[in-house]
Amino acid sequence: MCRHCQEDRYLFARDLCRRCFDQPDIRALYPVAPHGRRGVGRHNAPTPPAEPTDAAPGSAAKLQVLAARAAAGQALFHPRDECLEAPCPVVIEPVRVSVERDAA
Repeated sequence: MCRHCQEDRYLFARDLCRRCFDQPDIRALYPVAPHGRRGVGRHNAPTPPAEPTDAAPGSAAKLQVLAARAAAGQALFHPRDECLEAPCPVVIEPVRVSVERDAA
């Protein structure tokens, strides 16, 4: 149900129907919900870290580096951060399963 016209229609952004959303004066009455403002966006992206880290992924040292970068408002990952080069040890192979049905 549209928040403005109370008609049972497909809802668009801000829980408004398309007809109400397309009218700027009505749209201005209903601000963007907090859950609609997620992430850092393109205009306030964090600065990239100055230096890469040699800490192995998942290690305590890497977690400390990530925490320090977050506290400084930097991006968490540097393109030249240490990464695991070894392939994943788990191999997943598809299996075909046939189901027999009882003849009734």
